[in-house]
Amino acid sequence: MNYLALHSISKLPLHFINRLRKLKNLRILLGGREHIQEIEENEIEDLEISRVRGFHDLTNITAFQALNRLVIEDQIQLQEISFNQEMKALEELSIRNCKGLTRLMGMEQLPLLHKLHIFKTAIDFDSFINQKLPNSLSSVEFATFKSKADQEIQQSLLKLGFQ
Repeated sequence: MNYLALHSISKLPLHFINRLRKLKNLRILLGGREHIQEIEENEIEDLEISRVRGFHDLTNITAFQALNRLVIEDQIQLQEISFNQEMKALEELSIRNCKGLTRLMGMEQLPLLHKLHIFKTAIDFDSFINQKLPNSLSSVEFATFKSKADQEIQQSLLKLGFQ
């Protein structure tokens, strides 16, 4: 099995995923859980966490060393994503509608990151853009959905050479 989508599961343990050695794509949609700590080192390449009620802890993200695409969507309780260890495969990071997210740190730990999409978060653009970013980064989209702020952000991104 290389694809698994878990819909509307609440509080069920996820440790069974550790036995799915060939799993490449994991989607966790709806339901409720605070974290995915039970998932240990794995070969998952594509991870999506969307609309999971109560989800607030992504501290084990570096257990996903094969990850090349990460999508986090509609997680209002998630406050921080920190890449505290190098993730050599991650090429695309998309964060949408995570209104409580104030910090995205450790971007320099993502040497192959090409595409970054950040929409509707509480991340301060100036603080974010002034951290060390990967040299591989070529496409950055950052939107607050406040038109004046977004115009300024887009101009800043263009000046920095991002599409």
